[in-house]
Amino acid sequence: GINAEYMGGRRVGGRRAGLRGRGGYEQPGNPYFGCIVGRYANRIAGGQFSIDGVPYQVPVNNGPNCLHGGLVGFDKKLWTLAKEWAGSDDVGLEFVAASEAMEEGFPGRMELTLTYRLTAENQLWLEYTATTDAPTVLNLTNHSYFNL
Repeated sequence: GINAEYMGGRRVGGRRAGLRGRGGYEQPGNPYFGCIVGRYANRIAGGQFSIDGVPYQVPVNNGPNCLHGGLVGFDKKLWTLAKEWAGSDDVGLEFVAASEAMEEGFPGRMELTLTYRLTAENQLWLEYTATTDAPTVLNLTNHSYFNL
């Protein structure tokens, strides 16, 4: 997912963290650096699956497979900053997005929330929540890389 306010481009230890702006994240061939991956992280063989006996075809974008949600997965979606906080125990950001029914071939309208929280103990927590109005598949992950 992309957030225009908190995108990469910041300098960390003399190195750039993330791509240089929104355009870099939207380009075909971007290797999913620093993004939220979904609706389905990883590959769906042949771009086909079924739910309750109903077959679905999603776009193939990795040889014969659907990778990380298809041609326009959550990595290309502009997420909205809904909340930010700084407390004595943690700081955090909460982003929201929606995915319409049959977007990229996936059934069910979905409301998504992703919360990033950094604790006073230097723990990074990511919490994903989603609700849908129909049976669907969902496998979210974060595709950030860390230089530890």
